[in-house]
Amino acid sequence: RTDISRSAVNRSLAATWRACRSPYRTDEDHGDSDDALEDTDHLLREVVGMLFDIVNICLKDSSRRMIVNQKFSRHGLWPSCATEVLPFGAEASYSSLLYWFTVLGDSTTTAAFTSIILLCRPELTPPLMMPNNRRLLLMAVATHYDVAAREVTMEPALDEDGEPMDTYPQSRMALLGKLLDGLVFGSGSSVDGGRELFEDVPAAFIRAVERALPLIEDDYECNRLATVMDIVYNMRGVPLFERPPEVLKAFHDLQPKLGGAYNILYTVLTHARDARTCSAPDCGRHERDVGRKLQRCSSCSLMHYCSRDCQRRHWKADDLSHKPVCACLKALYPLLNLEEDAFVPSARALLSIEQVALVYDNVSMAVGERDVPPAERLKQTEFMLRIQEDMAQMSDPSIALHTLRALGIRP
Repeated sequence: RTDISRSAVNRSLAATWRACRSPYRTDEDHGDSDDALEDTDHLLREVVGMLFDIVNICLKDSSRRMIVNQKFSRHGLWPSCATEVLPFGAEASYSSLLYWFTVLGDSTTTAAFTSIILLCRPELTPPLMMPNNRRLLLMAVATHYDVAAREVTMEPALDEDGEPMDTYPQSRMALLGKLLDGLVFGSGSSVDGGRELFEDVPAAFIRAVERALPLIEDDYECNRLATVMDIVYNMRGVPLFERPPEVLKAFHDLQPKLGGAYNILYTVLTHARDARTCSAPDCGRHERDVGRKLQRCSSCSLMHYCSRDCQRRHWKADDLSHKPVCACLKALYPLLNLEEDAFVPSARALLSIEQVALVYDNVSMAVGERDVPPAERLKQTEFMLRIQEDMAQMSDPSIALHTLRALGIRP
């Protein structure tokens, strides 16, 4: 809504408030509240906050599964379709959501905003990634990190902070981290999502996150935010030892979890198996847009397509073609029913590192590296997977990591 329409809504709410005559309140009570409502949008904020609370309650229990699959309820529960969440269309609804996230920024609003953005990613990605909207979102996140940091350090609020937030700065910082992590790494994120989100990232955003990182008490939340920031520093070419210690710690903590080349292969393949978007590199249509389940490759069962044309183009593509890896994927697909610990030795017995590199490049669509010639890219991928496999065998992989990162190499 515009400022004028918000004022009109606020006047309507205030008029309804004045018309109310609860038996538990006196005319004197109403008189005092009328003065407070006359020239402010306080009541409108309260109503919007209440609506965000209702949305948050509706999405809280079921949103995890819905967000992972990006599919709505078929059992009559709200929401049953994207239109119920985005009643004004994607662009106008996103503008409204972004406005209230910026203005309110409390835990409930942030949680609801995050759930809506991730649930409706197929619809909201185009308006969200528009340069101005992208910048506004990152600046809003920066402001909320700054406010939370001042609350944690007990610094006085600034005039531009507006009304006091809730008293849970750690919770708000965790929710902001969840939002950024979901946009970059969450279900339905594009392979270049992080690069697109942080293109021309505002300096104020980096300063705010760097200030917040050492104040986050939960190690998991700190590592999650630091992992997101690692992308920012890579894009800006920040040398390894100029990055905050929290970012380096997160990278070192993550390394044992990544494991070797075959652990990474397991992660990439399970992500591809569970994806709900067309596997053709130049498509990416979501299952919701197609209106039916995507058709799987009849041979490997891992890749899925919105049309036969997409499947045919992917098979015959000059780069990242499905044809040279289909047989490997067919052999690997039954192994995905195993736990990761059992998958790794079985996959190692089937594929060489060279084959893993080919599968990785094809299935991950060469994450952000499609500007590199295919042959050179494949050699780089193979080299990095060999390094990863060697580091998985080390008692302290941080030594090798420091060396690689200092050379500008990112495993």
